[in-house]
Amino acid sequence: MHENGLAIGWLISGPHFGEEAERELIQRAAGRDGDATGTARQIMAISASPGRTAGLRKVTAPTLVIHGLADPLVPPSGGIATAQAVANSRLLMIPDMGHDRPRQRWGEIIDEIIANGENGPSCIWLLADPRVDDGWDRTDAS
Repeated sequence: MHENGLAIGWLISGPHFGEEAERELIQRAAGRDGDATGTARQIMAISASPGRTAGLRKVTAPTLVIHGLADPLVPPSGGIATAQAVANSRLLMIPDMGHDRPRQRWGEIIDEIIANGENGPSCIWLLADPRVDDGWDRTDAS
């Protein structure tokens, strides 16, 4: 189970992937729930879920959309579409971040979240979601 988690980490993370930190995270997660089918259920639930664009258009809180340009799961168009769907949003594209939150970028990410929270009484932090209509055909293997 741990080796599978590490392999997935290598696949979805950006260039700052840290094997030791990932191994520790996997061990802590396994301690909370030893059910190895959880990830498969999550992926099936994401695949079966309807699009979120209409719901995102209803969000009025100051919103910071953070997206990694090195994300192999959700292309940059997903972050752009998410930010465009939320009226009061700002998009932060991080060039050396994949589908992870690398420690090397925590300071910048935290500063941006704090700044976003100062824009109003409520704030939402969204990561780009593959169910937002960004025009990208995820069934096309080419």
